[in-house]
Amino acid sequence: MLVSIVGGGGSYPPPHFGGPSVAIDFDGSILLVDCGEDCLTGLSVTGYDPCDVEEIFITHIHIDHWAGIPQLAVGKIAEGCPRLKFIGATPVVTSLSEIIPRFLPRSLSYEFVRFDDYYDVNGYSVKLVEMDHTVETYGLLVSDRESKLVAIMSDTRPSNKILNVIKDTILMLFEATLPSALAEIAASSKHTTVTELLNVARQVGANYTIAYHLSKLSLEELRQALRAMQQTRILIGARGLQISL
Repeated sequence: MLVSIVGGGGSYPPPHFGGPSVAIDFDGSILLVDCGEDCLTGLSVTGYDPCDVEEIFITHIHIDHWAGIPQLAVGKIAEGCPRLKFIGATPVVTSLSEIIPRFLPRSLSYEFVRFDDYYDVNGYSVKLVEMDHTVETYGLLVSDRESKLVAIMSDTRPSNKILNVIKDTILMLFEATLPSALAEIAASSKHTTVTELLNVARQVGANYTIAYHLSKLSLEELRQALRAMQQTRILIGARGLQISL
C-alpha cells in the first residue's frame, strides 16, 4: 500500500500545497480521498495521471474538498478515460449528488455510491469514522486482518471518541488547520490547532503522523515546533510526500 499527499492544504492552503487530497494505492486500485483545488497537478507530482483515478471518496460538502473535481474531469476526458465514481457516507453523497453534476462536463460518465459503515478494497477494510465538524463529515480508517494501517481525519475537533477508534494506527493523517493562537476560532469552526495536533499524535501513538489540511499560519508554527522538538515521527503533509506500508 502506498499513501501519497496529493494536496496538504485546507481552504487557505500554503503556497504550492494545494487543496486537501490523498491517494491511497491499494496494490493497484487507487482511492482518492477528497480532490481539493489543483489536485490534478498534485496527482502528477505524486506520479499519477488522470486515468489512474476512478474512485473519489469525499469527506464532506465543503467546497475546498472537491473544488479540483471539474479540472480532474476535464483531464480524464482529454486522456480518454471519462469515468468517475464518487463514494461517501449516505448523507454526504446525497447532498453532493445535487451539487457536483452542475460543474461536470457532459461527456463525463459518473455515478454516486453511498455506504454507511465498511467497504472492501482489494482485501482491505475501509471504515467510516464520523468527525466533529460543522457539517456531517467522515474520515476513513483502513485496516487489514492484523492492523489499523491508515487513518485520515480531516476537518474535525479532536475528541476521545475519535482518538479511541484510531489509536495505534500505523499512519495517521490529522488536520492542523489553525495556529494555536486562534484556539477559540478553531473551537467555533470545529477545526484543530497545531498544539492540539501535537497532543493528538502523542495520544494516538501512530508510527507516523502527517499534519494535514494546513494553512499558511499553521504551517509556520508547525515547522518551528517540529524543529524545537527534533521530532521525526510527525511529518508535514507537503504535496508529493509518499509513505509505503
